[in-house]
Amino acid sequence: MILKIKNIIAKMIGIFILLSCYIAPASSNSSAINLTETEKQWIKDHPVIRVANEMDWPPYDFNENGEPKGLSIDHIQLLAKSLGLTIEFINGYTWAELLEQFKQRKIDVLPVFYRNSEREAFTYFSEAYYVGKLGVFTNKDNTTWDHVLLNKRIGIQKGSGTVPLVKKQVPGINLVEKSGLDKMVEELAINNVDAIIGNPLVIYYQAKQSLITNIQLSGFVGLNEEEQKSISLYVGVRKDWPVLHQILGKAMDAVTEETKDKMEAKWTNITVVQNIDWGLLLKIGIGFVFVLGFLYWNNHNLKLMVKKRTVELENEKQNAQIAQKSAEYANQEKSRFLANMSHELRTPMHAILGYTGIIKKKVDDPKIIKHLNTINTSGVRLTRLLDNLLNLSKLEAGKMTLQAKQNNLTEVVDQSINEVHSLCEAKNITVDFDGDSSIESIFDSVLVSQVITNLLSNAIKFSANDSHIIVSASCNTKMLRGKETEVLEIVVTDQGIGIPATELDTVFNAFTQSSKTRTEAGGTGLGLPICQEIARLHKGQIWADSPVDEETSTGTAIHFMIPAIQENNNA
Repeated sequence: MILKIKNIIAKMIGIFILLSCYIAPASSNSSAINLTETEKQWIKDHPVIRVANEMDWPPYDFNENGEPKGLSIDHIQLLAKSLGLTIEFINGYTWAELLEQFKQRKIDVLPVFYRNSEREAFTYFSEAYYVGKLGVFTNKDNTTWDHVLLNKRIGIQKGSGTVPLVKKQVPGINLVEKSGLDKMVEELAINNVDAIIGNPLVIYYQAKQSLITNIQLSGFVGLNEEEQKSISLYVGVRKDWPVLHQILGKAMDAVTEETKDKMEAKWTNITVVQNIDWGLLLKIGIGFVFVLGFLYWNNHNLKLMVKKRTVELENEKQNAQIAQKSAEYANQEKSRFLANMSHELRTPMHAILGYTGIIKKKVDDPKIIKHLNTINTSGVRLTRLLDNLLNLSKLEAGKMTLQAKQNNLTEVVDQSINEVHSLCEAKNITVDFDGDSSIESIFDSVLVSQVITNLLSNAIKFSANDSHIIVSASCNTKMLRGKETEVLEIVVTDQGIGIPATELDTVFNAFTQSSKTRTEAGGTGLGLPICQEIARLHKGQIWADSPVDEETSTGTAIHFMIPAIQENNNA
């Protein structure tokens, strides 16, 4: 009897914690929607919008007997009704198929969408309307679970926006992607995978629907604030409809606190708190009375337990501080080691290159000259590698300083193109600039030039002879990190071997290369990580699109976007 009461209380506490984690706080809003004449005319011209409806992502977005259901469905229907829009739901497809139709503009709105840099290229995102976490679920019968995700089979929903985030947090993780949420939960229930990762409310809902009772929430994937925002829920609007994005934003702002509460209660009650009758409520009440009595008569033991736990927490805090200091010291030592080694290696390397040039001037033998050219090429490559290692170490350690001042972006691009002129000549590659004759702004010209040079070097390296590269530069107002911002954008587009779609995020990890470049053109895997760190230093972002040519599956476009006005600071 006591054990049953404890289980009931534990479940109620768990429900409260989950609800408090997953329902984002909402601000008080006015119910009025003030639309401009342009926005009103847009609604008249586009009275029907096509909205995606997933088949199996309850309680947010699912389909039951042909009827779209879920919290996100109610949300988008409320917005459409307040604006006088009619919704045509597009369903019957997998999530991956719906996403592809959205890219092709056969779908106008995704009512529930994770946000990342790749998707920002073809999507306008609303403000987040629900904030979530990534839960790690295990089988209750798995008594050997050690909370370590490496070297295990970890299930995750195929095509989910959380896949690249999990791979970033746990490099080398073995993810088993499942096309359906029900299959993923069933695989864990029969121990075909060691754990599954996903939204806790979604997984609990699916387990209840499938009558599965032997899975449990064992922890969460550690995320910082920015990463947590990346798995918050947003409304996604096709990129060529900025007016609809503005209109839906105003409609979201006008939803009242009371309306939000009603929507939340409808689905959280269905999802988590089911089949509660008066008998169960009586048991819960008796359980709480018993617990209060138990705590009263055992107050002394409770104080001892609290005291013991306080001491343990203090020890854990001290251990964490020691570990942090050790990590900081190790990072400082790494930077110092790389700086010293870079200096020690570059000094003799410059001597080798210098003497190679002197000897070339004094010999006429073509064979010896060929050998000397090989030495020179290898020396230059090694010097660049040493510079990249040192720069990456500085950026990661936050030692790189941003020196922003008034510069001309067009001139910086021209200088960078001139730097790779000899590489282009060797492969007969042409590089054209597409942009204004003068783009004045405030940024660190040295670091931005390094990004452009790195991107051009990669484009040349992975392109065939006699091909073509385009460098475009612009200053416009675009969405950057969730806000409309005046930005500088540089895009380097090549006709090279391309990058597989599954590797568009991982190529920005240090010492990581695309599977195509490992087998063809080679490389060290440092150029793009350095570009990414420089983008972060400028409070910007960088991402890749590939293939550029759908028919041949070739070509890559690397986008580098930073705010047009920078302030001097340390990383």
